[in-house]
Amino acid sequence: MCPFPLIEAKQAIAQLKPGDSLVIDFDCPQVTDSIPTSAADEGHVISDFQRVSDAGWQVTVAKTQNELKVPLVLAGQPDRQHGAMRASGASALPVH
Repeated sequence: MCPFPLIEAKQAIAQLKPGDSLVIDFDCPQVTDSIPTSAADEGHVISDFQRVSDAGWQVTVAKTQNELKVPLVLAGQPDRQHGAMRASGASALPVH
């Protein structure tokens, strides 16, 4: 697994203000689990997750007020084929 998309995503999320959202575009299949899991473990909200092409995905992470270590609930994982509505005011960051 290439660690760079996860590292870059964590750095970008750390720079957000609570309540801000970040749209992350990536093309590494292994990251489809690691970015959402890492963000949820930090207490952030995955507000959107969708496959945008044959080898491309997009996840929207909303930074929460308090960063917490919480377990990821499997039933709460995002639908990788039919994402929820895109969060308003989100900024985009390509992660490769």
